[in-house]
Amino acid sequence: MKKMNNQSLSVRRRSLPRRPARRTQAERRAHSENSILRAAAELFAGQGYVDTTMEEIGVRAGFSAALVARKFGSKFGVVEALLARIREGTAAAVGRDDDGSIEHLLSRYVDLVASRESGPRALYVLMGEALGPLRERADLFAAHNRAVVAEFRERIARAQREGKASRDLDARALAVELLARIRGTTLLWLIDPKLCSPRELKHELVELLHQRLRTRRNA
Repeated sequence: MKKMNNQSLSVRRRSLPRRPARRTQAERRAHSENSILRAAAELFAGQGYVDTTMEEIGVRAGFSAALVARKFGSKFGVVEALLARIREGTAAAVGRDDDGSIEHLLSRYVDLVASRESGPRALYVLMGEALGPLRERADLFAAHNRAVVAEFRERIARAQREGKASRDLDARALAVELLARIRGTTLLWLIDPKLCSPRELKHELVELLHQRLRTRRNA
């Protein structure tokens, strides 16, 4: 009888659900930061920088405003971290099946916009405020755009080195033109989805790119 009770107890112990492993301090820190940045992106995308408070970010994330301040210092510190996270997300999206071409890079950028995720939308809302309430920190957004232009330029230069584009092509000028198309069309689409679409943007960018790659500077 005692042996059976021991066996029964053993079976019951095996059938009990296992407690989830406790998160490490690093995992807890990453979880809270991710939650805060996700909440901030949603709020910035929906109501902008000025109308969003640290308390709202904390509540949306499930934490206190004090924790948000402790982790990021200020509301603009949250913006800086969010831009860095957007760059990381873009790099990860571009890295999937990347063949190193400018076509692939453009396609991934447009796909991110079309995903309607709060991060890309928040970026455009914040860029708009960089002309007003955030104008004293417009340099942060300028640096973000310059980094994208540099990435586009390197891809175009690679096409030139591989003989896929005219060596007379001004790679930087084309990179700026492509980013301007993306920024402008995306802004129009976010305001009025009936006016244009990311699918149309992708098609137009590819056509523009191929036209420019074949064009000699002095032609």
